[in-house]
Amino acid sequence: EYHRVQLRVLQLLRESGRALTIGLEMFPADRQAVLDEWIAGGLTEAQFVEASDWYAVWGYNWGYYREILLFAREHGIPLVALNRPDGAGGSPSGANGAIPQPDLSSDDHRTLIRAFFESDSPVHGDLSDEQREALFEAQCTVDAIMAYHAAQALEARPEHALVVLAGTGHVVYGLGIARQIRRWYPDPAAIIVPVEVEADEVEVRASAADFLWGIPESAFPAFPELGAVIVAGETGPRVIHVEPNTPGAAGGLETGDVLTRLNATPVAEKRALNRALSAVRWGDEVSVGVRRDGEEIALSVHLRRQHDQH
Repeated sequence: EYHRVQLRVLQLLRESGRALTIGLEMFPADRQAVLDEWIAGGLTEAQFVEASDWYAVWGYNWGYYREILLFAREHGIPLVALNRPDGAGGSPSGANGAIPQPDLSSDDHRTLIRAFFESDSPVHGDLSDEQREALFEAQCTVDAIMAYHAAQALEARPEHALVVLAGTGHVVYGLGIARQIRRWYPDPAAIIVPVEVEADEVEVRASAADFLWGIPESAFPAFPELGAVIVAGETGPRVIHVEPNTPGAAGGLETGDVLTRLNATPVAEKRALNRALSAVRWGDEVSVGVRRDGEEIALSVHLRRQHDQH
């Protein structure tokens, strides 16, 4: 539903006669040539996914963004890669070298980051003050990088409206990209945030965004997931948490498992796992190979939506 909102906003703006550029959070700046070739019609979908290294730089199923990127190509809407170049370390660099460091002055943003991560989550909960500050600085750095590249895009096409597609955490309350961009581009930004409507009445602070777009509550993702938090490990994708009542939990996946294959496909890297998951559908039964305590184990995982597992 989030991506449908993004697509509908783009459609409405184009129907209004606005010239558009689309900024994309998921792409490192050094993949700009691939985006240009896609818009020029030089790549098929399969070639674009491969050339952009989609399942490494982003990882989410291509199907979530497919209609948006097809819409951009159909109408010749320029795409801009906003994120840091691969391996760039702290900050991007412009033609004149390093850009200013991110603005770390907002205590409101610190409070927001604390609220995001202050929980009993086994993955992000129970962080120290030093860890929270490091997360805040990392978030501001990414926001500043995207803001800087967004400002460059606006300067390159001043007649265009720039629509930045980024996660809610980068835009809500105007504390992320919209705050960081003020040093390079003074004009105001409008923020649109989708909000899941779980009841007849939903209360949202007016300061959350300029526009709120209600969407139906979603109980499960549109494309299959194992239901585990998986990170890149030294010997392969490693499970650091398994959510209850998910396909992975029902299939016996455990924290500490190292994934070795999905069906017949080796998954030595996270990108290989993401790509392999993109080829399956809800309802499939998959064989997942894991290494556990030095032993190779085969798990049978039924990719059923949560409400189907009761």
